[in-house]
Amino acid sequence: MDKLKQALMKKLRDAGSTYEGQANDLGQRHGRGRCTYIDGSFYDGEWADGKRNGYGEYTIRNGPTYKGGWQNDVKHGQGELYMPDGRIIMAEWQNDKMHGKGVYTESDGKRVYAIYYNDIEIKMSDQNPNNYDKFHNNLFWVLATLGFLWAKYAFRNNWILIGFFICYCVQFGEIYGTKTYKYLNNILSPSDVK
Repeated sequence: MDKLKQALMKKLRDAGSTYEGQANDLGQRHGRGRCTYIDGSFYDGEWADGKRNGYGEYTIRNGPTYKGGWQNDVKHGQGELYMPDGRIIMAEWQNDKMHGKGVYTESDGKRVYAIYYNDIEIKMSDQNPNNYDKFHNNLFWVLATLGFLWAKYAFRNNWILIGFFICYCVQFGEIYGTKTYKYLNNILSPSDVK
């Protein structure tokens, strides 16, 4: 159904559009060109056999502007979406949808790293926090607690001290041994995002 809807919308959009640019022997848009559609939106970029292909900029009248890769007439590859209110989304695109790593920049300049899956945004700040910076504080309080308990109960029951040590090891393992922590560190680190 989506393909039918896309094909219908393309036909409606192309009817009444004006094109200035290069063409192939069949009269199709091919090479560099600019197409202004009947609704006021326009595309300026590369074409191949009548389809947007390569780098191009597509601006919707009174709406967002997309600058980036195109393949087979849909957004594909690295691209940036500039919203009218100043927000910018830099992301990977696949078949006209954001899919992969991305950076969402608010109009005030705040950057949020995200992963997109078929246009669904998963903000990294909403996921398990990186607790590495909290390790030293946790270690201090655990050792202080263990020291207090050892002083109080050292001669009564050594199993309490061993139990708290085991609980601390379990907490450490949960923070640093989880698949989520490893996944987020290996798959998406802010230095990898372009």
